[in-house]
Amino acid sequence: MRKAVTTTLIAPTLLALALLATACGNSPDPQSWDEAEATGDVYDNFIESCRQANEGIEDESGAVLTPVQSQALCHCTYEGLRISLSFAEFQALDDALRSTPNPSDLDGDTEDAWDDEAERIVMGCLPRALR
Repeated sequence: MRKAVTTTLIAPTLLALALLATACGNSPDPQSWDEAEATGDVYDNFIESCRQANEGIEDESGAVLTPVQSQALCHCTYEGLRISLSFAEFQALDDALRSTPNPSDLDGDTEDAWDDEAERIVMGCLPRALR
């Protein structure tokens, strides 16, 4: 059975779930995006988790993201996060979402990172992915 939700709910939930499942790879304590990517699977884990998070979700028109659209959305989101957030901010957001999976329940700096950057990135990527 497909889950029908509005597009404005898809993207934030999608990112939260993808971040929850993102591992920093094989490095015990990467300090940067480059280190995490060079020594681990942060990109692959993010993309796979992101794609799984939006399987079967349809927008208000009943359209379901195709695998190609899902890949495009997840790649765009990852690149946007990588450009906009330091790796430490990304890790803090990931850690916060592990203990508080609903982004609306975040507070402090993590809420600011979510509200000011992450959600904006996903919402900016979504129209491009739906083309």
